[in-house]
Amino acid sequence: MERTRAGYPIKKKKINKAELLETLHKEWVQQLIIISTIIIISCLLAVTAATTYNWSTTVLYTNWVDVLIIAAVYFIATLMFYEYYTYMSKDKSYKKLIIIGVTLVVTVVCCQLFSHLISPYCSPLAVLPIILSIMIGGRTGFMGLVVTISTLLLSYAVMDYGRVGVLSNTFYEITTSLIVSMIRVLLIMFLIRRNYSRFKLMWGAAAINLVASLPIVLLAMIVNTSTKYLILSYTYSIIGGFIAIIIFTALIPLYEQIFNVWTNFKLAEICSLSRPLLQRLSNEAPGTFNHCIIVSNLAEACAIAIGENPYLAKACGIYHDIGKLSAPEFFTENQQGYNPHDDLIPMHSAKMIMSHTKIGYDMLKKAHLPDEIANVALQHHGTTTVKYFHNKAKLLTEGTVNDKLYMYEGPKPTSKIAAIVMISDVVEAITRSRQTANMDELKAIVENVIKEKIADHQFENSEITFSDLQKISIAICKVVPAVYHKRIDYNKKKL
Repeated sequence: MERTRAGYPIKKKKINKAELLETLHKEWVQQLIIISTIIIISCLLAVTAATTYNWSTTVLYTNWVDVLIIAAVYFIATLMFYEYYTYMSKDKSYKKLIIIGVTLVVTVVCCQLFSHLISPYCSPLAVLPIILSIMIGGRTGFMGLVVTISTLLLSYAVMDYGRVGVLSNTFYEITTSLIVSMIRVLLIMFLIRRNYSRFKLMWGAAAINLVASLPIVLLAMIVNTSTKYLILSYTYSIIGGFIAIIIFTALIPLYEQIFNVWTNFKLAEICSLSRPLLQRLSNEAPGTFNHCIIVSNLAEACAIAIGENPYLAKACGIYHDIGKLSAPEFFTENQQGYNPHDDLIPMHSAKMIMSHTKIGYDMLKKAHLPDEIANVALQHHGTTTVKYFHNKAKLLTEGTVNDKLYMYEGPKPTSKIAAIVMISDVVEAITRSRQTANMDELKAIVENVIKEKIADHQFENSEITFSDLQKISIAICKVVPAVYHKRIDYNKKKL
């Protein structure tokens, strides 16, 4: 232990975790981390591009100017890509930056390696845009495609021109390969926008790869018109497509686990009725389970109508009332004759009813389900009043009631999907109790529910628009009649 001249021990200042986190959250520190990360990524990509071109590290000394130019190109492109992403998504999380950076490095390195080891037509360009489309979004995936193509072309051009003085056939082969890869990627990205599973995506991408590789034959004629060369070009292009499919199929589950990203694949999987929480809900609270299934279908249709993620909306709908597992017999849909509320005063009954949102939130967090789903479970009643017990208390106390004791603690919905689930939850309960068959009556119910929530200021934090609410109303009115459709009474005698 270090001591002063007088012999007293020197106490080292302990690092305060809170102070460290506060420093890391400062804007200039975050910008410094981001710039440093992009510089490291750019240098790594430039070194890879230079060394794989001739499979020699001497190029780093002999052509160091070219390496610096390539590093600058990658730096500018990656920085612009990240700035575009943060501007479009308003998300500056390090997790997404790491995903973009790692995937960019993997894609460029693979393109460099396979183009030099096998053929320029084998570049697995599809890895970056497909992974980003699945992990983050289609726009980010498309921007990633543009950045990858431009940087690869520039790096190849710099190294080719710096080594030979002219652009060789290899550069033209790589250019045609990137053009065909772009067509292939755009078609796969269109497939991703539709409903898909891991299996469908893999086989759909394989089918697209076989068809989309055909233009390589025409483009390859720029370099060589021999039949053997054209057949090899097509074969190598197909191999490159399959390499890309293998890479992104292997990487997606790893990304899901490492970065804890909830892709549409995982969201669809947690909606499976074989999940433990849903199994419990089905067995212990069958009425609530049926209610959640219908709400999830309504939420999915509404999300599609306003452009939100239908997978997330469906998952939020199916788990929104999971907190009722704590005391299923206190909720009407699960009761069979006996009603425990008959033995309680209204205030205690209201507390039992209102507790299911917080309990559901805790259960979902404990089960390690997405924060978005847990938040919807907590927010789907907002700060509304439990009207039945509130009115019952007024009758018993001649109107002297503390209204706050009968209001949910909230918070109010903070997302469009939370607002959708709030509306769907109330509409499903009303239509089930009234057995509404008339379309005009159904429209009136949905409109009244929405107007009531607006008047109660429940949507003020959700960024939902009046246009969205109109689309939601139309979507619900289409789905509800299909849920509660009429059937023939087979007990009646035929006329």
